Amino acid sequence: MSLSKFMKNQYGKWFYLQLLSLSLLTFCSFGAQFLVTYDLGQIIDSVSRDYQETLRYFRIIAAALLLSIVTSALRSICSGRMTARFACRLKQSIGNQICKVPCQYIESFTDGELLTMVTKDVEGCRNWLALCAKTGCLPAQIGLPILFVFQYDWRFALFTLCLIPLAALPEALLASRLHRYHAREKKAYSMVLSFFNTMVDSSLVLKSFQLESLFQCRNQVLLDAYKKERMSRSLQEQLVDVYSRIFGHVTNVLILLLGAFFILTGNMTLGKLTSIILLANFVGEGIKVLNEIPVGYQGARASLAHLETLLLLEREPTGKKQKSASPLPDDGSPQCSAISHTMPDACHTVLSPVYEVKSLRFSYGNRQVLHDVTFAVAQEEKIAIVGPSGCGKSTLFKVLSGLYTPGEDQVFFLGRDVAQIPPDDLRTRITATTQETFLFQATFRENICMADTGCTDTALIQAARNAYIHDLIAASPQGYDTPVCTTTQSLSGGQAQRLNLARAFLRDTDIWLLDEPTSALDADTTDQVLDHLFAACGNRTLLMILHNMQEIHRFDKVLLLVEGKVAGFGTHAALLTECEAYRRLYAGGTAQEGDTL
Repeated sequence: MSLSKFMKNQYGKWFYLQLLSLSLLTFCSFGAQFLVTYDLGQIIDSVSRDYQETLRYFRIIAAALLLSIVTSALRSICSGRMTARFACRLKQSIGNQICKVPCQYIESFTDGELLTMVTKDVEGCRNWLALCAKTGCLPAQIGLPILFVFQYDWRFALFTLCLIPLAALPEALLASRLHRYHAREKKAYSMVLSFFNTMVDSSLVLKSFQLESLFQCRNQVLLDAYKKERMSRSLQEQLVDVYSRIFGHVTNVLILLLGAFFILTGNMTLGKLTSIILLANFVGEGIKVLNEIPVGYQGARASLAHLETLLLLEREPTGKKQKSASPLPDDGSPQCSAISHTMPDACHTVLSPVYEVKSLRFSYGNRQVLHDVTFAVAQEEKIAIVGPSGCGKSTLFKVLSGLYTPGEDQVFFLGRDVAQIPPDDLRTRITATTQETFLFQATFRENICMADTGCTDTALIQAARNAYIHDLIAASPQGYDTPVCTTTQSLSGGQAQRLNLARAFLRDTDIWLLDEPTSALDADTTDQVLDHLFAACGNRTLLMILHNMQEIHRFDKVLLLVEGKVAGFGTHAALLTECEAYRRLYAGGTAQEGDTL
């Protein structure tokens, strides 16, 4: 995508019109400055001729100065508003894309890469927009002075014209190499940000294992790499700047020598030479802006290329794009199949499973995590998913909850292929909690109510009671309006997990998927939470990743995963009898914690 089209898409339909208006304001501001510079020389020549003429030029200069001040102020205000609006909309697009892109794509980015997009890349595009608006000065700073010089001597004008490409072209060639320097610098910067984020998240581990020196050395290596790339990019930009300065000094000397020659030959007055010298500096500022264009363009190109790795990712499908597919039942009950069996005294309809998984395979890149997983979950069944660390439990959950999209004809939900169901439609039917607990810089109320923004205080408090976190919140200084500080981790892991469970109780759907919801709780609290959970889920379907094998008796069936394959599926008693791998796992007392697959 071209840079201008990208910026127009981000800003909105009035982008070109507002940019043109801003450029006109810039032209007026610098055009007024040109009049001031031009008439200063005229005053010098008119002093010896006529007082009234001198006064007239003085009035023109005063009016031009006033116009320059007004238009400069308007330009600054409009430019600030336009660039701020563009930056905010671009950051909004990044945030929307992160929310809409499938999870497996987002997980391929590091935290540092995403932070770099929000900071460095947005700033690179914003600076380019500001520079585009600033180019309105070029007709006034370069065009008008050349026309002025042509009035007096075409030879002097041609000499001035020849200086412009001599100044601009070499700098443009130097700047054309900046794209790859910007790209390498952004990559190094993202690695530094990722590492700092890791240091903050793992500060307890860092201190417990006395890894401060190791982390400091690793941090220094990354900072040195970033410093090297930044200096390389800075060196290229400094070469452009140095060439511009040297050329400007040489130009001033040449103009003075040429002007002195024209005065001696009678082709130029002292006042005109004064104006030309002043305008030479005026033109020099214009050439400087002209030289900033390739530098800014290369930086914006690098930013756009980085942003496109995220912004061009295909979003998850929505229900609007899949009108041909039959909708899920509104009441949350499984669809009835067309199969009915006649019995001696009655007939009944066989219901489709809530979930039917058929030879499910899933990979992260070239690494296959799930291998031909097959099982079915009937309505109102309570299923425990167990297995050693890294066996694929969390990956399976992310597939079932619609965070990861499976291949066609591999996972069926209420009789429909999950690959054909819009993810939003699937997620509205289920309550899912991940292994990680997510807290936001907000109050207890806001953190819980995000599961149901229209909930009443009664429902909120009941959900907190069910998760056994109400007493903690009520004892806080401002109750449910107490801010939760995630930066200093004001809640323990168990408290954060109970807050996460409160969201699940508040959501209240017919199908629950819980990924180790009590792993950070003590035994007594775990029993209390699970007692209420199973009481609340009496007529609901429940799938839970379980690490505490002592709670396995609560479930109707157990799904055992080993190395991404189903090693057993059935009742606890049947697996103890038939499955050696399950007997070993149960004998160990608990499944392995820390499953990240």
